[in-house]
Amino acid sequence: MRMSRFEALADLYLYPTEQSGKTNWVWKTYRPLGFLRRDPVLGFEGDSAYGLFFELGETPLHPGQTRRTNLNFLIQESLDAFKKARKFYVWDGGRLVGEVSLVEQ
Repeated sequence: MRMSRFEALADLYLYPTEQSGKTNWVWKTYRPLGFLRRDPVLGFEGDSAYGLFFELGETPLHPGQTRRTNLNFLIQESLDAFKKARKFYVWDGGRLVGEVSLVEQ
């Protein structure tokens, strides 16, 4: 099921657990937050948090693995910001757990 019409193809890499990554796998529709900087600081003049929606299907993605997947955005401005950055970071469980690179289409 498509969540939005604003989508891109992306390589999602989850950091290994021993490098502050998740302790468990993700699958189906993974919905973390995305940041443009590796050291996000929220608030006045800080980084914005963006909702990310990865379509991973039925095969789990484990910490330390990379998968090419569809990435959906709810608003065009989010897609535009990430297209400009080309690489960004995944926040889940109170910390950065991965990074994403957009694939040329």
